[in-house]
Amino acid sequence: MKCITANPPGYADPDRLQEKTAWEQLTTAERRIITPKLVVAGNGDEITDGEPGAAGEVFNKDFGGTNAMASAILVTGVKNFIDNAGGHSNNEVWQQISSLMGGWSGKNDSVGIAFHVSNTADFLSVLRQSGEYEVDAGYERLNWMSDHVHSARFITETSYQPGMHIIQEKGYPDTRFDVHWDPRSAAFRRLSDYTLVPLAAVRRNLERARAGLSHKNPQSSAETRQELRRMRIVPQET
Repeated sequence: MKCITANPPGYADPDRLQEKTAWEQLTTAERRIITPKLVVAGNGDEITDGEPGAAGEVFNKDFGGTNAMASAILVTGVKNFIDNAGGHSNNEVWQQISSLMGGWSGKNDSVGIAFHVSNTADFLSVLRQSGEYEVDAGYERLNWMSDHVHSARFITETSYQPGMHIIQEKGYPDTRFDVHWDPRSAAFRRLSDYTLVPLAAVRRNLERARAGLSHKNPQSSAETRQELRRMRIVPQET
């Protein structure tokens, strides 16, 4: 994991973060939501609400960076996942997630998070039935360079909004998935790019392809959070 020393826009002032661990950067509500998704390394036992100290230790180990700012980048990614996947309402998608296993910082201070589900078939079924995800869509087969076994994309209003992308790669354990955010969504409801092409299906594919070109230049977790707030996915009080 890379060391972050700068003060990326959208994160709290470094002086305020200096003494805060990753766990302390979560709100009380977020800690309560996350605690059942944390497991003790080695034996896989879940942590209960009666073990707040243990929860903090595990979270700091799995999502703590090399300094407070690096931790903030990872913690912001966790916050985004809680909000985007329905953690606050404990919806059926969030209930399928059995454990969060850790995160990493990538290009431009973007964040990826590894997690496990109780049952892969049930998880994919819940994603489909929610109506909020495109799961293993036909257009995924056009990405010959990917190693995706399964791919689920949160459906946004337009392609110009960040899209939460849940993937399972070849070689992963059957229940492991990763999540990240693409700067432009490939799964969207409303066309935004206007061309002379008359067929809506063709225009959608062209716009999806343009969105895909942006995925090598991800946004930071803070920038993603700002966009999720504009989309009213992030609760206004957080």
